[in-house]
Amino acid sequence: MIPWKQRGVAVVAALLASVAATRAGAQAWNYPSFQQPLIANREFNFAVAYGGDGGADFLAQWREGLDDRNQVEFEGGLVSPTHSNLRAMLGAQYAFQLTRQTPDLPIDVLLTAGVFDAFGDGNFFRLPIGVSVGHRFPFGKGLAVTPYVHPRLSFDASNCCDKVGLEFDLGANLEVTPQLAVRLSGTFGGSDAGPNDPGIGLGIAWTPRGLRGAPR
Repeated sequence: MIPWKQRGVAVVAALLASVAATRAGAQAWNYPSFQQPLIANREFNFAVAYGGDGGADFLAQWREGLDDRNQVEFEGGLVSPTHSNLRAMLGAQYAFQLTRQTPDLPIDVLLTAGVFDAFGDGNFFRLPIGVSVGHRFPFGKGLAVTPYVHPRLSFDASNCCDKVGLEFDLGANLEVTPQLAVRLSGTFGGSDAGPNDPGIGLGIAWTPRGLRGAPR
């Protein structure tokens, strides 16, 4: 019989594989939020993503925990859309830890709200609010995996129109060491105000020595 921890990882992997068949749009452009459901004391995430007509994204995210319940995030990057010119991306996000996993309720829930903008060849402005929900599975020897889902309702505005969209991330965070984690995430949903092809991304999250990426 497959252990329950391995079953959870297998389910997330299957969900991520299904992203390729779905329409997508997220954050300042067509990339995942890379937001696991835990407050980070301090974290620097460097990521690449791809989203069909949305093109390739290159971004850096800085997450800073204000205390064990509150976090702020700042991010910036560049996107190279398939059918238009290079754009710059900027964004900021606030997060609040609603719940931590317990034996009675084994999930972590993080509330998120942000403001994001992609500009250069036209403008795409977004105001998403949502929750990141998941569970951390420790494996020992410093290894742990946190599968999560991050749905968001967003007001999107661009040169063409203003829309309200629902977007949805599926991701997994693999802790390799206390300082290093690998984050794989797919995104889908969104609105017709901006790019909404399927998107998938890979991030490397680094926490300075002496700090943990997330309170346990």
